[in-house]
Amino acid sequence: LSSLNKMLTPAGVLRIFFDSNQSVYNSVNLLPRDLQVSPVKLSLNMRNTRRIFTVIQDYYRGSSMRPIGPEGIDVEWIEATSGQKIRYEINQKILHLIHEERVSPRDITVLAATGRDIEEIAPDKRLGGHDCCKADETGPNNIVLDTVRRFKGLENRVVIIAATSGLVGDRELIYVGLSRARAHLIIIGDITGIHNSAIAI
Repeated sequence: LSSLNKMLTPAGVLRIFFDSNQSVYNSVNLLPRDLQVSPVKLSLNMRNTRRIFTVIQDYYRGSSMRPIGPEGIDVEWIEATSGQKIRYEINQKILHLIHEERVSPRDITVLAATGRDIEEIAPDKRLGGHDCCKADETGPNNIVLDTVRRFKGLENRVVIIAATSGLVGDRELIYVGLSRARAHLIIIGDITGIHNSAIAI
């Protein structure tokens, strides 16, 4: 931050934006103490379909928002009780998306909590017969496979969440992951654990 301040002109202003529901790096406390905070309340959700918005609301804290996107299709919840089963179900879902629904591989993102989860999901860096890549290495026929933290701030048409033990119980990480999907959201794994991680009303 001090390096950025040195680049400012005497009249320059540095603005920092962050979402309190997406503090997955626990770095907000590292901001300067003399920072002037001016909360901005977001009132419209324009990224997600209404059905995805309904799901992510269970993990959101803050001022009320109104979805203005299309109704969309149902969010899919697929129970899988082991890492091997999660891997199998993800592969089956990707094959269905590409061959039956004609979804392009580049429109599919698979997110997990940790690098270890990613290794278990795709040890050969392939899913559904297609090569996988990280969020910053996208290719025309590649499926993005990355951690929720690295995909924060990004989005894709279809997002598949690997609901492993590393994700369950972390409300903010769940919120960030679920809210990356624009049109089709699929959660595969410990569905009960994800539901139990929602904010108690």
